[in-house]
Amino acid sequence: MSNPTPYVPNYSYVGWQTLNPAKPLPASQVDNDFASIAASLAATITALADVRRSDGKLANGSVTIDSLADDTVGNMGAALTGTAAYAASASASATAAAASAVVASNAAVNAAAGRLAIAANLSDLASASTARTNLGATALGTTLFTLATAAVGRTALGSTTVGDALFIAATAAAARSTLGSTTVGDAVFIAANAAAARTAIGAVIGTDVQAWDADLDALGAMAIAGMMVRAGAASYTTRVITNGTGITVANGGGISGNPTIAADLADATALASGTSGKVVDAAVLLASRPTQAQIAAQTAGKYLDASAPVIRASGFVTSLGALTAGQGVTTVKNSIGNYTVTLTNAAPNATYRVNATINGTVAAFVTVSSKTTTTFVVTTFGSGGSASDQSFDFMVSY
Repeated sequence: MSNPTPYVPNYSYVGWQTLNPAKPLPASQVDNDFASIAASLAATITALADVRRSDGKLANGSVTIDSLADDTVGNMGAALTGTAAYAASASASATAAAASAVVASNAAVNAAAGRLAIAANLSDLASASTARTNLGATALGTTLFTLATAAVGRTALGSTTVGDALFIAATAAAARSTLGSTTVGDAVFIAANAAAARTAIGAVIGTDVQAWDADLDALGAMAIAGMMVRAGAASYTTRVITNGTGITVANGGGISGNPTIAADLADATALASGTSGKVVDAAVLLASRPTQAQIAAQTAGKYLDASAPVIRASGFVTSLGALTAGQGVTTVKNSIGNYTVTLTNAAPNATYRVNATINGTVAAFVTVSSKTTTTFVVTTFGSGGSASDQSFDFMVSY
């Protein structure tokens, strides 16, 4: 059986701990080292069984005459004089001597014939240099064969200063340091897996970097300017706001700024000729209203009272005084239950009609006072008759 392979450490736990003082030893490397130690120990135990019995004594047949030194054999012969055992030993010695004589004779014959002796292990070469040349050794090979030190050999092989440092690095950590590895580089070199390597370089998916996503691919593939919309899963496109009936749009794609949308408002001329394609502005409509004389002239024989008032403004006001719906007015709360309404377009006089109604509260009521051509005051009361914040709606007509 061949000699067992000794265990040789090939990983520096000191280097690991230096770089990772707060982390445990790398489990996979520890397992590998234990496995290597176990294999070497098993091979040693197996080899030991060749020469040792289970009772601790040498195995039978493991010691023979040719495994003993000559003086040991001679001492054994003296002790066994006159016995059959000594006779056998002497016979074995004689056999060995005869064999030695044959070897010596062969050596003499080989020497006479110019042959090399096996036992000389090439030490009897006439010229080692000539032998190397005959074996095909190059100048570099000859230098390597005859180098005085390992360092000379590395130089002959073209090793640089860094290469020398790598050749003689005592540990893996020392080799990485020679290569200029940083703390992060070391962590990547000894990472147990890809996830650990990403952590070392600060590229944890979902934390440091965005994971692959089909939607992101679709966004990256977009090359058309405009407003982006998601048309479906991993599908994006652009849209542009376009003109419509009575609506004009500038910069509809939002490329050079915010889109501008304008309504094509009807004016007095449009109202007279028809408002197709126009948006009627209430203020324009009020400003363009016909006079009572015009109404009277155009409604002969019709059921229309030319003197009937026209609604000029309306609104819905919250208990806090905010106008949430309506037209032609603005509102403000003065105090509890007291509100001022301002007309956008002044009335011809202060005799216009205001119809105001409380919303939602039973037995509450409202009054209108202090009318001018531009403002009037609304006061709301609770069911107890005291001023109280109430929501209300109103209409102004004349």
